[in-house]
Amino acid sequence: MKTRKRHTPSPTARRSRIVVFPLIGALVLFFGPAVGFVLGDRATPIDNRPLSSFPSVDDGWKFLPKFQAWANDYLPLRALAVKADTKISERVFGEAPRFSSGGVGVAGVANGTGSGSGSAAPGSGVKYPQVLTGRNGWLFYGSDIEAPCKPQEDMATIVAGFQKLSDAAAQSGRKMVIVIAPDKSSAHPELMPDTYAGKACMQKQKTAFWAATKKLTGPGLVDPKADLAAFEKNTGRSAWRKFDTHWDPEGSAVFSTLVASQLDPSLLSSTTVVPGPEVQSEGDLSAMVGDPKSEPVVSVTIQRPGVQLYSRGKPIGPDKVPDLGYSPLTITAKSTGAALYQPKTVLLGDSFFEASRSELAPFFRSLTYVHNMSGDIPGATATLAAEIADSDTIVYELVERAAAGGYVSYQHPANFDALAAAMLKNPRK
Repeated sequence: MKTRKRHTPSPTARRSRIVVFPLIGALVLFFGPAVGFVLGDRATPIDNRPLSSFPSVDDGWKFLPKFQAWANDYLPLRALAVKADTKISERVFGEAPRFSSGGVGVAGVANGTGSGSGSAAPGSGVKYPQVLTGRNGWLFYGSDIEAPCKPQEDMATIVAGFQKLSDAAAQSGRKMVIVIAPDKSSAHPELMPDTYAGKACMQKQKTAFWAATKKLTGPGLVDPKADLAAFEKNTGRSAWRKFDTHWDPEGSAVFSTLVASQLDPSLLSSTTVVPGPEVQSEGDLSAMVGDPKSEPVVSVTIQRPGVQLYSRGKPIGPDKVPDLGYSPLTITAKSTGAALYQPKTVLLGDSFFEASRSELAPFFRSLTYVHNMSGDIPGATATLAAEIADSDTIVYELVERAAAGGYVSYQHPANFDALAAAMLKNPRK
């Protein structure tokens, strides 16, 4: 009986296999995005943030984590994979998939019921959902809970920042309006799940925020919640989007007319809000979980007779007002009819202003606006301070979740000190 000699791979062959498999993985990682692009697959933002840029060799040790983020964003068919995961999760578990939010992670929330004790505390290691599924399929942004539960600034600093800016404006002869755009979860808590991780600490922090800010001297904070609720009661229509964290066009109109009335109530005498036809609007929250959904929303036109907007000297319509960015942009207006707010205005805002810029811009003779997180960029605070030094009015819009947690750039002492100093050094009296 013959015995076959067992073949033993040589050490060289074993080493070749060890090298080949990682090499194949590396080739897929490096060239997969390019191959996908050629075949028609395009990377698109699905996490409510811009796509990561390719890192520079000058980034040093930060190159590898930045490269990983870039590769994740540009891997072929990524969006389809996320969408497939979403469909499976919804059909099997009745909830959105547990994607992490900025590396924080996710706590499960079932349809209309949820899970978790609702008693998460800062630093407790609780994983918060990126998106919550509420009653009747309504979606809510997980940061409504996470930001208040994990504040970046203490309440004393948050209140001190608002007070310092308000005082500096008054002492330098300026007008200042601070508007807190409500979280959708605050506007419609009845549509939220019954229980979810962080419920108790969110409610505690937001309650403390509103109690503390009521002690501000001066004009205080403007809260549009009551105006939005009154609109919904009077019309029977929602001011919010089901699959998006923002208000809809009619909610934008409520916000815009409220801001205008805070600056000069007479501006509304030559203003008419006209509902238009329904249009389809894709929700940012549904896109974040990889299952983009559209819903009908009522379009709105704010009629201000005789008003013509200009961007860089060229006439534009309200629908062409440039997007909010991290560098200041200025829109001017002339009018042969409706009154304009004459004082030169600087507005710090976020995505809620971005959703309302077409409705708000036609009220101003000169409106310069910039993202309220621009202070995180080196040199941006000095740029904004120069704009404010040459302004008469400041409108400061920030969303409730960020305001209550001290997340906005200009809630940090170094930044709000710089803006206050710019006002005091350049009085308008």
